[in-house]
This record gives sequence, structure tokens and C-alpha cells, in this order.
Amino acid sequence: MKANPGMKKNRITKRNPTMKKIRLTKKILIMKKILIMKKIPTMKKRSVRMSKKIPMRQCVGCGEMKNKKELLRVIRTAEDAILLDGTGKKNGRGAYLCPNEECLKKAVKTKGLERSLKTAVPKEIVEDLTKEMEQIAAR
Repeated sequence: MKANPGMKKNRITKRNPTMKKIRLTKKILIMKKILIMKKIPTMKKRSVRMSKKIPMRQCVGCGEMKNKKELLRVIRTAEDAILLDGTGKKNGRGAYLCPNEECLKKAVKTKGLERSLKTAVPKEIVEDLTKEMEQIAAR
């Protein structure tokens, strides 16, 4: 009797189980290569489209998320002094406010500024902050 080519394959795998494993691993490797090749063009497209992330911060007064550069930073320094930070780089615990007076008044009224700075904010400092905000808005 002549043996079918299919039967010959079965005889090899039955006698030598490592051959079956080798064939399976080759198939898996080929499938992985195909998947990788399909993914490469899409990855290139994504890298071209992606831009830098813009840091967003929440205003303590109105609660809106805005670009970090649009907001003013109020800080509490290590000496417990409360200052308006125009650069946004000074050391200290910070809170962000919109550059209008309504947000500052709202933050004081709802005690959002006190909560963010974790300290009481006296009225004199609030008045100083309003004056500084007016000066910055005039620029």
C-alpha cells in the first residue's frame, strides 16, 4: 500500500512529538511577525500626529480647567507669607486663580483659597492680591 502524504505527516508527529512543537512555534513566530508588520505603520502615524501635552490646572474660584499659563499662581512660602507668583516657578504650596477679581472673591468666599494653601488668608493679604492682580491685568 502506498502511504498518503498526510499519513506520513501523522506518523512523524506520532513518533517524534518535538516535530509537532517545532511546527507550532514556527507558525506562532510567523503570525507574530505579521502582527508586528501590521502595527508598525500605524505607530508611525500616531507619533507624527501626537503633540506635547498642555498642562492644565483648575481655578480655585470658578473651578474651570484652564491652561497653566493662563492662570495666576498664589503661593504660601515656608515662612507662611502668601504671594502672587507671576512666573509659576517659586517654591511653596500653590493655588491657581483666573486673572479676574471675581474668581478671587469667589475663592475667598467659598474658602477654596484657604483650603488649597492649608492656611487662613487674612483680609489684608486678599486686598494686596487684588491690587497685584490689577497691576498684572494692566500689563
